[in-house]
Amino acid sequence: MVLPQYSQPVAVRGAAECESTCLNNCSCTTYAYDSSGCSIWVLDLLNLQQLPQDGEGDWSKAGEGSLAAFGYKDLQNATKNFSEKLGGGGFGSVFKGTLPDSTVTAVKRLESISQGAKQFRTEVSTIGAVQHVNLVRLRGFCSEGDIKLLVYDYMPNG
Repeated sequence: MVLPQYSQPVAVRGAAECESTCLNNCSCTTYAYDSSGCSIWVLDLLNLQQLPQDGEGDWSKAGEGSLAAFGYKDLQNATKNFSEKLGGGGFGSVFKGTLPDSTVTAVKRLESISQGAKQFRTEVSTIGAVQHVNLVRLRGFCSEGDIKLLVYDYMPNG
């Protein structure tokens, strides 16, 4: 990823403290922790770009254990405008989608979500961190304004 402009460096002792600093700041939009330390963003994210990897174009696969940030238009195209509904529940509907690299996914559109953006980020990071043989893997998410989408591995036969 190309990190967005206008970050604020924060003195912390590790990645967990960096995450905690952002989660405890109501204005924090996102954070990054790498070899140069902790940075947080408190304004709109500008110029955020995912770089291509191994000739995959704009749909670079997320590294093991990381989540991809998808754009709404990309997921709208992948799901053929949310035309193939797989099911639904109390929090939204699930649609079949195919990414440009032919990966088949299940895209959940959250409809009756009353939680704010910060809680959504917390939920996504929690679900994304859990890896278990009996759980469907969360591949990524989309959060644009009121639109909240979760992208999971597609599981044939439900």
